[in-house]
Amino acid sequence: MMLYYFRSEKNQQDSIFKILQFVIGPYERYNCSEIRREPHTLAPKSLQKRRITNKSNNQIFNACHSGLAVYKHVIERLKAWHKHLSCPHPFSCAHYVISGGTKLFGIGIGVQLAIKLVLQWKKIFGRPKIAKQIIFRRENLYLGMFIGGFTGIYRMLSCGLRRAFGKDSRYYAIPAGIAASVAFTMYPDNTIALYVMWKALQILWNSGVATGKLPEVKWFIIVLYCFSTAILFHAAIIEPQNLRSSYWKFLHNLSGGRIATMARKPLDEFGLGTSASLAEVLRKTQTTDQISYSF
Repeated sequence: MMLYYFRSEKNQQDSIFKILQFVIGPYERYNCSEIRREPHTLAPKSLQKRRITNKSNNQIFNACHSGLAVYKHVIERLKAWHKHLSCPHPFSCAHYVISGGTKLFGIGIGVQLAIKLVLQWKKIFGRPKIAKQIIFRRENLYLGMFIGGFTGIYRMLSCGLRRAFGKDSRYYAIPAGIAASVAFTMYPDNTIALYVMWKALQILWNSGVATGKLPEVKWFIIVLYCFSTAILFHAAIIEPQNLRSSYWKFLHNLSGGRIATMARKPLDEFGLGTSASLAEVLRKTQTTDQISYSF
């Protein structure tokens, strides 16, 4: 749904569209034909075979230089492969898919490592040897596999559909987005899912109001915010262990601590262990239920 609106909406001022443009690229957005397409040709062989006169005798330098030369040759060949006329991106479809996926994969790993190192810098400072254990963990790959896989699958199917039907269409975003969402299983984050869902509902409603298909309801955004907050409050009362620590602290501050002082004993009859879960949440978030109020 979001990717369909990304390819359909002319006014893309919402922050979610900027995130989508960063993930899947500017060539999949609305009216992307306005972007200048640069033709690509292979460099002349005379330039490819140019000799470097001041060549270092350092073996490491020579190995790195040879590796870069091979990498450049592969990229140049990859760019020169066939591209369908309906594809809005420059260079070949293979380069478009691979470069997008690998770029986002690297960014995802970098972000994940940065977060881990920043959050555990005290442990690393006290015990520098654990830095290796923190860096070389399998879970550090999950965010990169998610966004890199999502980008690669979406671009691959979009190019495949353009080749199959001989034209470009905004409706290709629907099957491509559904297939690319499989990558979300590598990083199943509830915050991302809820954010995208509520943004999709907001954009869907605004689009319906703009086209006259839905009535304009005054204060609808405020009502939607209140409804979302009410769901969080319900979860915090019944099953506080299912809330993120940041959400619990937000509700705790918003209610002046009342969310923690509400009696959970009657709810234990439902067999959810609400009282025990509350005590664990209070311990993890370093919040308290010992608050006195003056009425």
